[in-house]
Amino acid sequence: MWQIVGRADELPNTGDWKVYKIFDQSFVIVRGREGQLRGFVNSCRHRGNILCEKPRGHSGRFTCPYHLWTYGLDGKLLAVARPDLVGDIDKAEHGLVEVPVDTFAGFIFLNPDQAARPLAEFLGPEVVERLSAYKLDEMTPV
Repeated sequence: MWQIVGRADELPNTGDWKVYKIFDQSFVIVRGREGQLRGFVNSCRHRGNILCEKPRGHSGRFTCPYHLWTYGLDGKLLAVARPDLVGDIDKAEHGLVEVPVDTFAGFIFLNPDQAARPLAEFLGPEVVERLSAYKLDEMTPV
């Protein structure tokens, strides 16, 4: 199910990230280099350790504190600290697990289901049409 995880203006700059939890599942939402928002399971692909323990932060990459696997803001595996111990691995196959993230009316939505239907389809045309007049994406906190 799509979940509201915050406002898009909470992550204004490249590398800004925040953690969102649903029960025992943890996700990280990050502003990428091209300005887009992405969501990932907050877990290293090597041994499953949490990547981001603080609720929010800013970084050019994510590094697992345990074995130092390093991921880009796009979720791609960039480097492993001890390749001699891991063996020959395909970095393209070991990136972070991405989850759907989208925005509507200035809010960030995340869906833990990788096969989720698009947010606009989930909301439906009536909701999109009715709320668009309120210009919620232009609202700022006081």
